[in-house]
Amino acid sequence: MSHADDLDMPAIVLAAYGSAEDRGLQTYQRVADFYSRAFPGSRIELSFSSSAIRRRLAAGGKNVPDPFTSLSHVHAEGWRNVVVQSLHLVPGGQFHHIASLVRGLQGVKGRFGFEFLGLGLPLLSSQEDFSSVAFALAEHVRCISGISQDDASSAGLSCIGKSAAVLMGHGTNHPADSAYSHLAIHLSQVIKADVFLGTLEGYPGLSEVMGQLSACGASRVHLFPFLLVAGAHALLDMAGPAEDSWRSRFLSAGYQVDVHAVGLGEIDSFLEIFARHTREACGRSLVSTLRLQSD
Repeated sequence: MSHADDLDMPAIVLAAYGSAEDRGLQTYQRVADFYSRAFPGSRIELSFSSSAIRRRLAAGGKNVPDPFTSLSHVHAEGWRNVVVQSLHLVPGGQFHHIASLVRGLQGVKGRFGFEFLGLGLPLLSSQEDFSSVAFALAEHVRCISGISQDDASSAGLSCIGKSAAVLMGHGTNHPADSAYSHLAIHLSQVIKADVFLGTLEGYPGLSEVMGQLSACGASRVHLFPFLLVAGAHALLDMAGPAEDSWRSRFLSAGYQVDVHAVGLGEIDSFLEIFARHTREACGRSLVSTLRLQSD
């Protein structure tokens, strides 16, 4: 069957780094299900770019294709209008590998090419994204921590049991790491409370977050992952029993710690931002026909 003329229903390849943890896999499936509802009639295919994770999954009998193989699948099924949607949080090195693949295939013409091949940008790719993500994080922190918006706006998290919230992101050695600092500024402007963002491999890091906690006088830390899925990084690096996990470091420093291991992919407000990027990637000829269904 050919889908060459289905401009209102492009195939969508979701391109993620991947996870081998059950919770992470469930979250990725939730993302794919969200996309199926948001783009009815479109073919949705999930792909993982990490070869190590794909091998681990294959050893356990689970097969998730890489982005190139996913594109081959939808092409073989007759889809000629396709969007590859990055599920990365920042446009770092992993995203640019996907972008390179898309650019290369855009140059393939004829029966082995696509009529339309677009690329949806990562979560944090524009000023609008930073504002939207900051507001969504504000609501997420308030809801999960059990602190109402009225309480947070009138007194601040730091005045309620001397609590602060810490978001742990991944970070990168790519210049896109600056996105985390930029988001931290937006958070300080949106949430009039002690909410700090740090990363495992970039800046700001744990030491910077520790300094901010000390300065604000908090005694309790609400710890959240700033990750799409609550996989190995959330379970081990953030909340694991090892001495160097963020939870252990906070406990050793004398803080009470509450862990909230919820990935961004479990929250629709963040997925709606990705879906907006997918619609934008479709181009002017498609955007009028692609609309998120309101639940």
